[in-house]
Amino acid sequence: MTSRLDRGGRTRSFDGGTAGARAPGRGLAMTALFIALFFAVASNTMVLTGLPQIIGDLDGTPVQYTWIVTTSLLVLAVTTPVWGRLADRYSATRLLLMSLAIYALGSIGAGSAFEPWTIVACRVLIGAGAGGIVTLVQLIVTGMTSPRERPKFFGMLGSVTSVAAILAPALGGIIVDIGGWRWVFYSTAPVALIALVMVWRFAPVISTTGTPSGRFDVSGTILIASTVTAAMIALSALAEAPLLAATAGAATAVLLLATVLVERRALSPLIPPALMRNRHLVLVLIASGVGGVAAFGTSVYLAMYFQDVRGATAGESGLLLIPLSIATLIASLTVGVIVSRTGRDKMMLALGMGAVVAGYGMLVPITPDSPLAYVVAGGAVVSLGVGAVTQQVIATGQRFLRDDELAVGSSLILFLRSLMTVLCLSGFGAVLAAMATGAGAPLPGIRIVLTACLVIGTAGFVAVLSLPAGRLRVKRGNVALTPRDEPETVV
Repeated sequence: MTSRLDRGGRTRSFDGGTAGARAPGRGLAMTALFIALFFAVASNTMVLTGLPQIIGDLDGTPVQYTWIVTTSLLVLAVTTPVWGRLADRYSATRLLLMSLAIYALGSIGAGSAFEPWTIVACRVLIGAGAGGIVTLVQLIVTGMTSPRERPKFFGMLGSVTSVAAILAPALGGIIVDIGGWRWVFYSTAPVALIALVMVWRFAPVISTTGTPSGRFDVSGTILIASTVTAAMIALSALAEAPLLAATAGAATAVLLLATVLVERRALSPLIPPALMRNRHLVLVLIASGVGGVAAFGTSVYLAMYFQDVRGATAGESGLLLIPLSIATLIASLTVGVIVSRTGRDKMMLALGMGAVVAGYGMLVPITPDSPLAYVVAGGAVVSLGVGAVTQQVIATGQRFLRDDELAVGSSLILFLRSLMTVLCLSGFGAVLAAMATGAGAPLPGIRIVLTACLVIGTAGFVAVLSLPAGRLRVKRGNVALTPRDEPETVV
């Protein structure tokens, strides 16, 4: 067990067992982490309701509209392994404070912008801050819990994400109606600062158990960011600008090759090649990516089906999607508790992936006349699977990591999820653009997207079944918790 000294000099326990669960500051620390995660996730969708007003007020273009949406998601994906690698060198808690400050700064800058490209630039900051928040919250929760109880808390993190998905669009719409689009950005800044103060005051200092040798992998960071950006451009331009898509595709191949060569030679690579040779971890990475794609496949494209095929309003579409978010919330909490009590995770992951496959199997044949209850039920089945998988794969992946690989390995799981989501959304958008001709045109494209999600979900199901069965440990390990008022040590 480890401890920290509070401001009054009293010792406060933060071990991962029963004592840790009763520690006076742990509940407040977890609350701060949940608040930070909520707004990091919500910021991606809160802005959607204000985009038409933003583009109208600032004389923006459709291209700027797209970049405002995708920039933060892209940067979040790219920076996830960066924050994980930084957590190998510095305290995850202190890095989280930095992430919250960056997020707040980007939000204030976006709210103050007077032309769309300034908002895009500020969304880079928001995405970088959100990437840090999402990554570091997972690591801090890992440090505050034992492997056995960790799934329960990861289930809570999953429920926070689900609640953010439910409330963010409606919350953004209310804010826009009351104060205008600028307050969609302004409103998140003070909450980020409140979370910053709470984390600084109550969260233990979390340090990983190993210190990497060599300089920070700047070359790898630049190459990975460039590769992902080029791939996203290639996929998104596929339908409307084939020459640009081909050029970006060729650049992606060259950059990917350069990334592999550089990472192999780096002393402290951003994505260690040794981890990619870990067969079990690769299976977890596939499952994590599938979970991210499955989540967006229903929330984005069923909304399109409801509005563009069935003629529902935006508000009606939002109401029809609420059962999906509730299903994710219920599954995330339930599976977290079950895995924490039994220590066995493979069966629950397999059931979750099976639900994803079954749900998309229900959705692929939908028509303009399909009963809405049936369509919502299919989406809810997918969402049950998403809730069972997306957070639990992190705890499962940690079974296959050494203590000194925990930070970078956990961030890699999140990175693959964000990366697959961004790239698949870009590819799906190209498919829909290519199929968009004539009345009722979205449906054929939506069916292709849902079929692709079914195939991807099947790959995830096979990956989970290929994992070895195991039992999560009861003993807390992997990371060190050190007193704030004493020199930081690494265990």
